[in-house]
Amino acid sequence: MLLALWILPALITALACLFIYLEMVKHGADAARTQRWRDRFVPVLFFGIAISFVFYAVLARIEEDIAPLQANHTTSVPLPGRTLFVRHPRLIRADAIATTPPELVVWLKRDASAAPLTVTVELSSSSTLIFTDETGAPVVPPLTLTDDGDLRPQRLGMRFLEDDTGDLTTIEVAVRDTTGQSASGTIRIAHETQSAFCWRAFKNRFFGDAGVGLAIASAVFGVGWQVRNERRQTRQAQQSERIREIRDLFDRDLVEWHLAAETLKKEARRNWEDPARSELDKTLDNQRAQLTGVAMKEQVICLLRDAAEYYRAGDGRRLNAVLDLLKLAHPGVFRDVDKPLPLPAVDWQSVETTLRICAALLHYFQMDAREFIVAVLEMLASLPGDQKGRQYLVQAIRLPGNVSEDIREVTKLAFTDPRIRQRLVDQLPLTYKWPLFTPHSTNIVRSEPISDWLETNELSVNPFDPEELQSCREFWERIALPRNQQPAIIQARTPIVGSKFDCWIAALALSNELRKPTERCMPAPVALSDFDPATHGDMAHFIGRAAGERRCAALAQQPGLLLWLPEDEQVLLAEWMLWIGGSLPVLRRLLRKSGLQDDVSGQIVLHRLNELLSHAAPTTPDARTMLEWLTIRPPGIERTHLIVIDDVGDDRARQFAGLMPDLQRAGVGCTLFTASAYPGGFGQSGSIRLRWSEQELLSLLDSAVAVSGGPVQHLVDLVELSDPSADKEEFVIDILKYADGSFARSLTIFRRALAHHVAVYLDQNDPAYRFLNENDFIAAVFDI
Repeated sequence: MLLALWILPALITALACLFIYLEMVKHGADAARTQRWRDRFVPVLFFGIAISFVFYAVLARIEEDIAPLQANHTTSVPLPGRTLFVRHPRLIRADAIATTPPELVVWLKRDASAAPLTVTVELSSSSTLIFTDETGAPVVPPLTLTDDGDLRPQRLGMRFLEDDTGDLTTIEVAVRDTTGQSASGTIRIAHETQSAFCWRAFKNRFFGDAGVGLAIASAVFGVGWQVRNERRQTRQAQQSERIREIRDLFDRDLVEWHLAAETLKKEARRNWEDPARSELDKTLDNQRAQLTGVAMKEQVICLLRDAAEYYRAGDGRRLNAVLDLLKLAHPGVFRDVDKPLPLPAVDWQSVETTLRICAALLHYFQMDAREFIVAVLEMLASLPGDQKGRQYLVQAIRLPGNVSEDIREVTKLAFTDPRIRQRLVDQLPLTYKWPLFTPHSTNIVRSEPISDWLETNELSVNPFDPEELQSCREFWERIALPRNQQPAIIQARTPIVGSKFDCWIAALALSNELRKPTERCMPAPVALSDFDPATHGDMAHFIGRAAGERRCAALAQQPGLLLWLPEDEQVLLAEWMLWIGGSLPVLRRLLRKSGLQDDVSGQIVLHRLNELLSHAAPTTPDARTMLEWLTIRPPGIERTHLIVIDDVGDDRARQFAGLMPDLQRAGVGCTLFTASAYPGGFGQSGSIRLRWSEQELLSLLDSAVAVSGGPVQHLVDLVELSDPSADKEEFVIDILKYADGSFARSLTIFRRALAHHVAVYLDQNDPAYRFLNENDFIAAVFDI
């Protein structure tokens, strides 16, 4: 029975734990309920252990208390009329042999009707032992007992002589009385084994002495564990709440989400509960996967605008959060950049890293990354002049060939954006390059004799043909205005009169002069032959359109013409360009056709035009608007100058002359080159007649010869006089006096001289064939 009682608490505890386990399995899909049952397991187990300890301690005490009652046994050996009793221990404990030797108590009890007798008792044992009396002296059997009516028990101690007595000692008892009657009996005494002794000692000590203490300790541990679980559940609830906040933050503010997620990941690694940590990891993985979706990618790109403000404010945490989000949403963006963004960038290495990061952003996100890159470049441009970061940026802009192609795009942005250029103007002044004025191309016709003479002299261009010179771009760049008339022509308030070709040459020369950076002028050449009243309406609209087309061509080459203007003038210029194009798509196509590159500068221009003209519609401007358009000048340019060429000789020149006073009052310079000689305003008193000196005409002719593509570089090298000692240059200057200051007349003289020469000299092998002579020039000037 006691064995069953010993098993009962353990069985109950095991059943309780099994029940909890089954509940955990039952609610496995519900993580919260499963965790609650899991948290109950340890407290239940230790409470069961505590109860078991108390129960076992009680059982141990009961066994100790009842042990004396079951310790001894009395064996009887009956004889006729009397009975021999032997009281002996049932079990000899291992520790009692040395401390309290076991004993036998022997007595004889006579029946009432029997006569007294003397009885002899023989004892023989299976173990090696000796019997002792009460004083400890050895007693050698047999024993003699007399049953005279008094009960005289005799005690015999048993002293075992061997340590290993086995599990059982058997004592044979033989009784004989004086009448010859005998009887025998067997006494069996068990010996406590070593394992039984150890278990008894352990049970008495562990359950008996310390059992209650262990029970208390188990109960305290169970209570503590339960408290710990409750606190753990509280922490887990708090952690789950923070995860819910992360989920909500993801939809509201990606930057704050990233910062909070990084903080939570660090906390989770240190002291978060496993379920909460697992839930956090799963939540963040899911949210990171969402970042690669199209909608979220666009939302992350929009954060680049916020990154510009973070950079300006020096908020490195939020700035790096934006860059980390870009890496998550666009894994390839920083594939070639393995270093973080330096803040601030002051040395060459950090500046190079900064520009490489900007280049990667610009390559992937184009205009969406512009504001951030501008903020970075502004910081570099704002450094003192002796700082290496600023020096690196200036050098990269000045020498784009020394940097990689991706960084070159960033330097284009730095060169174009006005916010950066303003900070670099001390080392990179605002300069402009105005396109060359291109005269109308004509069909060139050569006679065979002229072609042969040019071929003999290895000339690809006829230096005496106005049509060919007008089509030679290199010649345009060499021509110059009459020196003594240059100031008057530049500041002219009256028309400049000359032959048609002279007007073209002078207009080109004036355009070249005004294109020089030192003039701080923006030339706008216009040919009146392009004016069509049916298309353009009046002369004012034609001038506005022609100058606008020139500005559009210049804008395609130099985006700063728009971007460096103040905001209000940007609006005016955009409206002007929209009127030129007719619509925004046509304007874009016109800019690209004029040379607008598909690089960052070109994209900035198109992006800015989209911003300015997204809701605008082209309208026909009035005269006041036209004047406002014509007075728009980029920073550093002090005046706009119209160079108008009357290459038709009708009333168009007079129409433009009527506009000149209003244009000049508005600050727009005007120079009208015309071959017309109208009465009054266009006579000698109201105009400036074009006139080059003979030396200047010779320089122009030298330029014509030099650009003709042959080995000859000077005009006199094509002239040979009969007197070798004569000064050829002086001779040519005397001939040019017949030109009367007109370059067109000088070309006519030489053209006639060449025609006479090829008519007289037919043999190309003749040494004189290659050179013009006095007779040719005499024939040329005879009819002038």
